[in-house]
This record gives sequence, C-alpha cells and structure tokens, in this order.
Amino acid sequence: MAQVISKKTIPIYPEGSHLGVIIMTTAVSIHSHKGGSGKTLVTMNLAAYLVKQGFRVAIIDMDLSAPSLQTYAPGRTEKKINDYLLESADPKDVFFDGTYLVGDDAPGKLFVGLANTSGAAIAKINQRNQDALLNDLYLMMELVRNVLPSEPFETDFIIIDTSPGLTTHAINGVAITDHVIMVLRLVNADAGGTRQFLETLYQSVQPEASLIINQVAPHILEAGGAEKITDLVNSQIINTLPPGNVKLAGILVNDPSVITNEFNYALSKQTSEGQLPRPIHLIDPNSQSFSLKFSAIIEDIIGV
Repeated sequence: MAQVISKKTIPIYPEGSHLGVIIMTTAVSIHSHKGGSGKTLVTMNLAAYLVKQGFRVAIIDMDLSAPSLQTYAPGRTEKKINDYLLESADPKDVFFDGTYLVGDDAPGKLFVGLANTSGAAIAKINQRNQDALLNDLYLMMELVRNVLPSEPFETDFIIIDTSPGLTTHAINGVAITDHVIMVLRLVNADAGGTRQFLETLYQSVQPEASLIINQVAPHILEAGGAEKITDLVNSQIINTLPPGNVKLAGILVNDPSVITNEFNYALSKQTSEGQLPRPIHLIDPNSQSFSLKFSAIIEDIIGV
C-alpha cells in the first residue's frame, strides 16, 4: 500500500519571514490512470492559461518513469527533479525560467522542473527501497510548501504532472496538493482505473477532484453523447465516492487543429535538424476552438 499524507490548504511562512506574512500557494496535480490520456498536454496548457492570467506558476515533472514534459522545452541542460530527490541538486539548479514557452510578453511567470529521460536515470530513481520513497515524499512536501512559494520563485500555483497509474509517487504527488485533475478517456477501462485510484486515495485523504474527459469524437457529442458520458461518469465514478469531493469539469473533443498541430510536430522531429518545441495549443491562434473550451473548463476548476 502506497503511503499518503493528510493535506489541507496550508498557509506558508517562508524562512526569515515576519510573523503574519503568509504566502498562499495553490498546488494542483494532474493524473491519469493510463498513459496517452493527455495528462501532460493538460499540464502544459493549464500552466499557459495561468501565466497568461498573470500568475507565477511552477511545473514539477513527477512522471519519473516515462516523462514527456521535456518535449515542450527541448535542449534544456539544467539538473533534473531526479537530482533533487536524490539530494544532489538544489531546486534553484533544477527549475528554469520557462516563460518564453508561453510568450515573452506573458504577464505571469513560468518555472519548469523536468524529469530525467535517460534509461539509467529512470532505473535508478525507480529501483530504490521504501525508505527512499518516503524521503521523496518529505522532499516534495518541502518543495511544494516552502521552497517554490518563496524567493526567488514566489509561485501562486504549483502544478505536479504525476506518473500514470496507481504508483507511490503518483499517490503522494496527489496527496500533497489541494486539487487533483483526473484526465481520462472512456476507453481501455479508464473509468474503472480512475475510480480505483480515487478510492485508494480516499482511504487516507479526500482531495477535491475534477474529471476531464478527453479525446471524445465530435460526432458522439452531436448525437447526444454529452448526457450519456455524464451519466456514465456519475454512475461509475462520482456516485461511488464521498459526496461533494468529485465533479465532472468538462469534455474535450478531438479538435482538428490540435490533432494537426501534434501531427506536424511529430513530422518535424523527422525532418528538422534542430529540436523544435511541442506546441502549446492554448496559445496557438489556429486552435481557438480548443482554447475557448479548455479555458472554460479550467476557469470552472480553478476559479480564475
């Protein structure tokens, strides 16, 4: 059984601060039962949304087994989250200013801490004992509750991109946040896996959770599928959990502009000599349909 901790929205008193100086930082985790559900896409576009609203945001890549956040910021040479967890790097050496990914004129600020993608690093971080995993939890608590809300980062929001599935790192990553966004597709037992994850989590903590159903074909919604999807999610997930903690935040369709952007990005990796960044659809003028729908869902979840 993976270990989790009780969590609440906690006032943070930075080291050296005067009594009564309180920094309130909201921590959000993004999780999915299976890989390929769009978890990292939601993470990056959520960060872009908040930065465009003028907030200071940090992303922590805790998908330590199969990281993909680095596709948005290729070529970075900073230390990795792995190094922080192994206590061989300071957070200031791990988190870089990634505001340029959203746009140099963005009113907010984005800090990004990437995971190591090398096979050796992935094996090293995942082949440790339970004491090491428990230490990871304490280090993550320190990072989320004290380090990132303080200088030089001074974050308003911290977003944790978790590993998919029912893993210790995933459960602990969700447990130390204020809100979890679950991204799922209504295929491959995603609904059942999502319910199982939340049931396991609720044995120790009861976080607020929002569900985003992703990659729904447009013709399904046109045929009255939204109501059927809502009924399915309510019966298989929401109504099986404590009332008031989980809600269906919205449905994202397979947007043609998003599919085209992702396809062109995949092709560019074959034809370009340089390392091109994966597109952030929220800031793409050709993805206005996705941007409007995604922004409405996030506004409902976050309240800004």
